[in-house]
Amino acid sequence: MTHPATTTPRAGRRGMRIPGAGPVARLLLAGGLSLVVVIVAGVQLGAVELTWSQVWAGLTGDSTQHVQRVVFELRLPRTLTGALIGIHFALSGWLLQLLSRNPLAEAGILGISAGASLVAVVAFIIGDWLVSSADPYNNTSFALQYLPLFAMAGGW
Repeated sequence: MTHPATTTPRAGRRGMRIPGAGPVARLLLAGGLSLVVVIVAGVQLGAVELTWSQVWAGLTGDSTQHVQRVVFELRLPRTLTGALIGIHFALSGWLLQLLSRNPLAEAGILGISAGASLVAVVAFIIGDWLVSSADPYNNTSFALQYLPLFAMAGGW
């Protein structure tokens, strides 16, 4: 029986090997590549069927106005907004777990969800009472216009 420290590593190991990269670097590389694949797929897929060549021509400006509008006004903003929101959700969850020193922490532990809900309900009840419009065609509620702002203030 040999000692584990004196054994030689197996030469036949296969897998994702990046010289000089640790597991964190490999994880970041895999996450970055996944993000790029999802963004590219988000720009290509949608209700209007576009091929990869049409999407590339739309991005470079060598296609019809219809394809350029679909890519630049619908798909690219939607995909980039979704990616940014996902990044911010991940960052806020990581910070919450870091600050509470609890790997299972979630927003309910510190009362963030309850505070945001309370302020949103108060905005619905009091907001329309304080700001009433004489215009009968203005059907948008004051609370609905500023609900994300009120919820963020309540969660803070």
